Amino acid sequence: MMKSSKFALSVGLVLLGAWAVQAEFATTDEPVRSVDNIPPIQVANLVAIDTPDDTGGSVNLSWELSADDRKVLSAFGDVVVTRGGLRGYRIYRLNADTDTEELLATVAPGTHSYVDQTVQADLTYIYSVRPFDQDNETDYLVDMGSAEDLARIATALDNTFVPPVVPVGEDGLPVLGWFSKGGDRVGFDDFFLFADHFGLGVGDGTYDPMFDLVPNGEIDFDDFFLFADNFGKTIANAGQVQGG
Repeated sequence: MMKSSKFALSVGLVLLGAWAVQAEFATTDEPVRSVDNIPPIQVANLVAIDTPDDTGGSVNLSWELSADDRKVLSAFGDVVVTRGGLRGYRIYRLNADTDTEELLATVAPGTHSYVDQTVQADLTYIYSVRPFDQDNETDYLVDMGSAEDLARIATALDNTFVPPVVPVGEDGLPVLGWFSKGGDRVGFDDFFLFADHFGLGVGDGTYDPMFDLVPNGEIDFDDFFLFADNFGKTIANAGQVQGG
């Protein structure tokens, strides 16, 4: 009976060892993904430009594609390996006023431009375009203050300009000296305003170039004689000037 028990125990240990070996070397039919440790090459010549005449509504971006934007085959001895191939580009925007960065958009491989239509007028932004693959993302690294760095900075300018309405006389020619914008003619109110500024120059704190009718940095007799020539003239478009 003792020998039988020992035999059974020996058989059991052999079977358990065989199962352990089989479990250690077990294989699976599921694919195992390798990790890509090579980051893509960064983009070049990133440029951000405020869109003209759109009241600060957008900024245009352009860049040169990463050299890894397309897949290439390289031979290493007898082995051919694939290099490159991106999943796209991530576009980041840093608000220079608040120093906060946000992911603005993700675009497909082969894309080399983007229009940021979510800017606020008169704010300055710093952009970064970063190519990425399965495992890596490459920042846009340039020297601070370099031409490349400055090129990616843009201010969304509200460049709407409404030119002032110029006072004109009944003959259609400009009328100078209507400082008060009162009534519809150059009168004594304008003369008293002119007299208060007479004799002042650019070095004086109260100098106002509006009264320097012959612009030479001084409100002098040249300006007085020109004012006298316009004194009493009727402003044909007075209502338009006053309303604008």
